[in-house]
Amino acid sequence: MAVGGPYTLEEGDIILYDITAEGNGNLNADFRKTNDSNDDKGYLGETGLSSNFMKDSNSFIVPKSLAGTYYLWIGNFDGKRLDKNNNSGVLNNVKGTVAIAVERASK
Repeated sequence: MAVGGPYTLEEGDIILYDITAEGNGNLNADFRKTNDSNDDKGYLGETGLSSNFMKDSNSFIVPKSLAGTYYLWIGNFDGKRLDKNNNSGVLNNVKGTVAIAVERASK
C-alpha cells in the first residue's frame, strides 16, 4: 500500500526505517516511482522481509543514478506462495517512522 509521497530523494540522502507491527507477517518497505499498485516500475532499495520490525540497520543511501521522485510503500510479504486462504502471514497495528536525512561528510 502506498502510504506517502511524492518525496524528492537526492544523491546521498539516507533513508532510515523504524517501523514495527504485530503478527506473524513480514514487513516490507520501499520507495517506488508510482503510487499505482498495478505499476511496479521504479523500485528504490527495497527493504524488507524483516519479520515484524525494521530499525536503523535497514538504512539505504540513495546513489546518484536513483535520485528522483518516489512514493513510500509499506507492505506484508515473505516471498512464499499464498496458501488456500490467501494468507502468508498477518500484520496488524503497523506504526513507526521513515526518515530521510542528508548524508554527513565524515571527519
